[in-house]
Amino acid sequence: MKSWFTRKKAISAASKAAEVAAVKPSYQTLSDAGIGCWLKVTSMVGDDCEELRNLGFCEQLKIKKIAQDKHLLCSLCGSKVALSKHLAEQIRVEEELLVN
Repeated sequence: MKSWFTRKKAISAASKAAEVAAVKPSYQTLSDAGIGCWLKVTSMVGDDCEELRNLGFCEQLKIKKIAQDKHLLCSLCGSKVALSKHLAEQIRVEEELLVN
């Protein structure tokens, strides 16, 4: 009886994980990304794209999120840049896997 219950519980957990994945958006913003992660900018959306480009952000850029509190701090092209949460939410990123 235990093995049937264990399998049923595992199937239930897997189906819940699939439901959560279906609801989760297919992109991640810089604001949502983890601290210390290397990221690649995939796109920029919103009214402030020109301002972000003037700061040095562009598609395919590799950046590192350093800190986040009231503002977000990230490293790009050897410089550290502080962004408001509003600007960080307009930058879509994906985690970059670095291979040495």
